[in-house]
Amino acid sequence: MRLPAPVSRVLRFLDKWFRILTRPLQIVSNFVFLTVTYFLGIGLSSVFYKLGPGKKKIVYRKNSFWQPMAPAPKEKEAWMRPF
Repeated sequence: MRLPAPVSRVLRFLDKWFRILTRPLQIVSNFVFLTVTYFLGIGLSSVFYKLGPGKKKIVYRKNSFWQPMAPAPKEKEAWMRPF
């Protein structure tokens, strides 16, 4: 069903202006929602992490692929060794 031309023009005009008027509201609401989400998500998880039992020391088994590495610089060949 096709709308008459004057009705179609009025609806397009209203759509255009509603988009122009609601754009600032979208920006403000997105900012508020993202800020709240950030503080609830990142902020609370960091608080719970700080209140937790702390970092656990990693214990390496002798047969493990993962080995502790010293932070001091090494020779190039030492970094390139195959696993």
